[in-house]
Amino acid sequence: MFKRLLATIEITRPHNMLAAAGCVLSGFYLTGGRDLGLILVSALVTAFVTGLGNLVNDYFDTEIDKINKPRRPIPSGRLTGGYVFRVYITGTALLTLFMVFFLPVPVLPVMLIWQALLFYYAVKAKRIALVGNLLVAGVCASAFLVGAMATGGYKEVVFPVCFAFVLVLGREFVKGAEDIEGDTLAGATTLAVRFGGARVAL
Repeated sequence: MFKRLLATIEITRPHNMLAAAGCVLSGFYLTGGRDLGLILVSALVTAFVTGLGNLVNDYFDTEIDKINKPRRPIPSGRLTGGYVFRVYITGTALLTLFMVFFLPVPVLPVMLIWQALLFYYAVKAKRIALVGNLLVAGVCASAFLVGAMATGGYKEVVFPVCFAFVLVLGREFVKGAEDIEGDTLAGATTLAVRFGGARVAL
């Protein structure tokens, strides 16, 4: 039971969750926010939406990960796909209910859109050249805007949003080059599959 709990935490990628929450907090402070209570719920929800997105992504990537990342919880046999999908459905339902009651009104539609986009990414967009890359970069970069929503000041986060978008997009290209073998066998039409890993990574 304890091993399964650890594997469940691992599959959510806690470092990504912390980074997402950190971007929200950064956006808040950069735009003059100082009262942590105003933004803490938004940061926590952002972290959990990110974690659930990682979880469902691994569910749909099981066959690809058997080749590209065999040590991940599902391909390594530490978790079953059925269990992971049940955790995703239950977690998403509970989180959405929490958001409806506790999230600030401007942030709620953003989080709902994030949930939909991350599910679409896991199911289909990841396998379409450039579409999945742009989707991930856009969601990641917009975390700064979530933080800015608490203060209403957006000018200060223009540079962080643009920088994060370019940085994450480049990271996505490199990841695509690294995963080319499994993506090819799975029939994914990523940029690396279409044009070659070396060219895309450059």
